[in-house]
Amino acid sequence: MTSPTSSAEPPRWLRLLSIPFGVVPGWGHIVLGKALRGFLFFFFFALFANFALLSFIAWPALATGYVAPGCGAAAGIIWLTAVADLWRLAIWRHRASLRPLKDEALREGLTKFLSGDLPAARAAYRRLVLLDREDPDGHFHLGNVAAAEGKWIEARRHWKTCLAVDRARKWSEEARAELAKFHSPAKAEVAR
Repeated sequence: MTSPTSSAEPPRWLRLLSIPFGVVPGWGHIVLGKALRGFLFFFFFALFANFALLSFIAWPALATGYVAPGCGAAAGIIWLTAVADLWRLAIWRHRASLRPLKDEALREGLTKFLSGDLPAARAAYRRLVLLDREDPDGHFHLGNVAAAEGKWIEARRHWKTCLAVDRARKWSEEARAELAKFHSPAKAEVAR
């Protein structure tokens, strides 16, 4: 199922195509259908960049003061802001479009893990991690699968990765508990 807002999203190829247009502030936004924002970025960048350039050429007295460097700095800040905003629009939105695929891989992995089909669960969780390397669900559950298979070093690596990428602290207590179990004498011997 698609949400009503997803039909208004530009396709991925167009989002990626807009990044080279981001060299000139505003053009990438226009490609993505954000014409007003793109026009404003371009207008203010061109205004400050032209004033800085013209002050060096036509009014050298201004170039020695703070006006020309200030305008050049303002143009640079506008350019950086436009590039960051374009990056957010083009790339980070892509993660939201992956949510249904990630949910499906997580459900499949949980179903396979609970039914005892560890290789199929591992494949589903790997697919989840391939879709988003910073998804703590995939790393936590890959650690559980590896522990169920007796691969303690791999399990420990996935739980540590889960802790590193879990900004919302969804799995932090569970991953720490699993890592604490790892330090028990019996499992430490197996890991060596």
